[in-house]
Amino acid sequence: MSGGISAIRGFDYQATVILDLMLDHFDQHGTGASVRPEGEDDLDLRWDVSGVEHRRFIQVKKPTEDVQAQAKPSPWTLPNIVERLLPDALGRLVGNSFEQVWVLGDDIEDRVAKLFDAGALAPVKEAQAYWSVVHRLACTHGQTLLAAKSSTSSAVSRWRAPNTLPSDPLLAGAELVFAANSFVQRHGTEGQDFARHYKHEVRRLHGVLPGILSRIRVCAANGSEIDVADRVMQRLEQRYQLLRQVIEFTLFRNLRGFINDISKQPGRTFDQEELETELRSVWPLMVPIKSPPPLEADHVRRPFLADKLSEEWEASAIEVVGISGSGKTRLAAEVIERHSVLHPNQLALYAEVRHDNSLRDCVAGAAFHLRRRGIAGPFAVAIQPEQSAETALINLAKSFAIIPTKCLLVLDFVEGREPDGFARDLATFIRGMARNTLRVVVFGQQRSLRELTGLEQAQFGVRGIDAPGLTFEQFVTMVAHRHNDPNRVQLSALYEQITAGREAGLYVSLAQALARAQTFDEMAAIAALPAEERLGSAERSRFSRISTAGRAAAEKLTCFAMPFRRVEAEDKWHDMIGEPTIADAILDRIVHNAHRITLEGDSMRKRKNRPLTDAEISDTNPT
Repeated sequence: MSGGISAIRGFDYQATVILDLMLDHFDQHGTGASVRPEGEDDLDLRWDVSGVEHRRFIQVKKPTEDVQAQAKPSPWTLPNIVERLLPDALGRLVGNSFEQVWVLGDDIEDRVAKLFDAGALAPVKEAQAYWSVVHRLACTHGQTLLAAKSSTSSAVSRWRAPNTLPSDPLLAGAELVFAANSFVQRHGTEGQDFARHYKHEVRRLHGVLPGILSRIRVCAANGSEIDVADRVMQRLEQRYQLLRQVIEFTLFRNLRGFINDISKQPGRTFDQEELETELRSVWPLMVPIKSPPPLEADHVRRPFLADKLSEEWEASAIEVVGISGSGKTRLAAEVIERHSVLHPNQLALYAEVRHDNSLRDCVAGAAFHLRRRGIAGPFAVAIQPEQSAETALINLAKSFAIIPTKCLLVLDFVEGREPDGFARDLATFIRGMARNTLRVVVFGQQRSLRELTGLEQAQFGVRGIDAPGLTFEQFVTMVAHRHNDPNRVQLSALYEQITAGREAGLYVSLAQALARAQTFDEMAAIAALPAEERLGSAERSRFSRISTAGRAAAEKLTCFAMPFRRVEAEDKWHDMIGEPTIADAILDRIVHNAHRITLEGDSMRKRKNRPLTDAEISDTNPT
């Protein structure tokens, strides 16, 4: 296996092990604990006990593999331990009470296990192995004084401790000194300098090594990356009660990427709270709170209506109902914008609701966002495991009722379709609110408050509004953004032709499409079409005016933007390519690259030392 691939596999194994150990660390030591990947060791763990700082250093070594990345078990020997692990541990553990853990993918030899099991009693219980370690370490230290290729240096490399040593430390140490004196006699002045330092190092090591051995723990035969990843995913699955595929394709990958990102930031540590925050930011069943779509330059604001929805409230919920194209999303954006101006000390949150979201997902997203603002109560409720959907909604309603500031939560059904059970859950949530610190405003195509009885609607002050279209004056204002000094007489006739005198006015999407037509004749041609064809015709007309290259690019982007399931992609690709194995490999690479791009984007943002913005928090599930 090339060095680059081996290193990458090593980093992945290390990050997976670190994630496993971090969960243990936070479970054991709670909020007073912190971690640092790639600190003094692969992982540094810290925690306080009665004001005293404790530290544990973790060194991770992946299982041995051959050039084809197949497992090739190679047990750790005592010389391996002395050469590759023990020197660094000595440097960290001398003069303190800190701990060292070695997590080894391969197993260890029996005498290595017995040595570390003996701990501080190793000089007596495992005398031969113990003094062999002392001898090797002392030789390594003494060799630094010798010329690299000298005969004495070569002799030191071959020199071994006596084969039998007594269990009495004084006698064993004396035998090493005697062996060193015998070694000196054969190597002149250079040998004398080496022996002097060797004997000094033997005494020093024997003074510190027993206590250090008692603070080193070896976790051998830790398993392959797949084994460790499976353990971690089982823990996440049990803790958060999520489907295994959700854990595997979203939480696990993103948390491991989070660890890699932290590792690249010098001196950066994090605690359980930040890990939980990161977990929530990639939580697949949490609707993100984000900024609403920006209003177009030619948008005509309706402040009276926006004020009505963001005014000081008694109602705990309002539904805004309108057909597709009636401008509900634009009005939702206006409400968020207006509320921020009228009530700067209150919160205004916006969430896009899709057909596979639930109300609990939406409220959990709001709870996560409040936690980032320092209001932790609802978030603590949202992450409690083993709650039924109804119990979770009731508990969340109670937690939102006691937040310290009023909060407007705007839920926008951007796909038109209301998720199954949403109206029922909304009724449950509203019934659970003891006071209306939170107001929910729902924008959809059907009545979302229908599960509340008339008496309950009066009790909780809920109400509904039909999303109005644009008045004639508002339509003229919109047209004036694109056309100088528009002919009001012509526009009035056009407006009356389309609305037929309906009080609902002109739907915003159609009004905008008309306003963007190049000429009045083009507007009239659109208005002459059947109602169901007008908007589509206007959009096709706009699309036809862009350049050929731009149109081709837009078609491709539209294709990629359309949602589809993997099974649909598999069917199509198998038909196109013919060979299922090749098609599967290509699809796997697409998923992998989508995930990598997501992580790289997050990494770039984090390297700039700023948190993700509201608009950037999104579901990163590549499937």
